Amino acid sequence: MAKNLSNILRAGGGTNPLQVANGGTGLSSPGTAGYILTSNGTAWVSQAAPVSLPTQTSNGGKFLTTDGSTATWSTLPLVDTTYTVTGISGTAATISVDFSSVSSSTIIIPLPSGTTSATITFTNLASKATAGTVFSFSVILSHVTALTATTSVAWRHGSAVLPKWTGNIVPPSTVTAAAIDIWTYFTYDAGTSLVGSLSMADVRNA
Repeated sequence: MAKNLSNILRAGGGTNPLQVANGGTGLSSPGTAGYILTSNGTAWVSQAAPVSLPTQTSNGGKFLTTDGSTATWSTLPLVDTTYTVTGISGTAATISVDFSSVSSSTIIIPLPSGTTSATITFTNLASKATAGTVFSFSVILSHVTALTATTSVAWRHGSAVLPKWTGNIVPPSTVTAAAIDIWTYFTYDAGTSLVGSLSMADVRNA
């Protein structure tokens, strides 16, 4: 046993590393810090560790994707269901639609009896919109009581930013009682800008 151990040590002695055939790695240095020791089928090599997952902080509900070289988290597209805003009250209602908690591309906002005006604010669009893609959603706005004026519904994007409109003119809301207006919005820059339009006005049975 002592003789065999001596032979192995002599095989890896001097400046030569202990060879694989003798139980060594065949490497003359430990390699780069953070690298791992792996086999290529014929020899041991020191190489970078496999790519780790990007941070999971603030990425709940997202999925992992890659462009072929870098792994990133991406937002799941909204499913084709509806989300109804509740708790609306008052003559002049203040409504907030927080997209960090909305998983639908159709928002239903039913203004109750007695509500004659409303300010509707969309927040956290960036939680659903991603750069380089178009993110869109629809708003079905109904009201039991007649609105005060065609400008009684005010739209906001974020704390005070106004959506963009054709000709920079907000389309008029339907004033008459029991009316339904359908609005469409989209963002093309991950929620920085929001473009709106009135798709269908005064929707009702014939």
